[in-house]
Amino acid sequence: MNQQKLSKWLKCITILVTVMLTIILFLVIPAYGRDIVCLNSRYSGWYMPWLLFIWVLGIPCYVVLGIFWGICNEIRNDNSFSIKNAKALAIISKLAIVDSFLLFLGIVLFSVFQMMHISILVLGILVVIEGIAISVIAAVLGHLVQKASKMKDENDLTI
Repeated sequence: MNQQKLSKWLKCITILVTVMLTIILFLVIPAYGRDIVCLNSRYSGWYMPWLLFIWVLGIPCYVVLGIFWGICNEIRNDNSFSIKNAKALAIISKLAIVDSFLLFLGIVLFSVFQMMHISILVLGILVVIEGIAISVIAAVLGHLVQKASKMKDENDLTI
């Protein structure tokens, strides 16, 4: 697969993930939240705080998708191993860890205020672990891309 095809494939995946994230954040989660409130009015005061919190957590996800789009453009331009991509992956790593930390902090705060069901606690911890894994993977990829970029620059100077 050449760079053009790979870039197009990655951009299609990015668009698909963006659409899925939007559907989940703005249709599925609000609908399930309303259903939960209808089933048990005790949770009615939890709906808006949780919904706003989840929407705030979605912002870094959209930023990551935008940054990844830029990486796809670099791949299309046959510039896969560049300092620009290494820095972009480092930013993705930092955003993932910040989002994971914010989710963990939110879980703790909602637990303290007794605004969380145990199933949400378990799901939240799993998402925190996934966010940490994404952060580690992006950091490792960024490091490898940086090393490859240096090797490429050295090879370009060699006759």
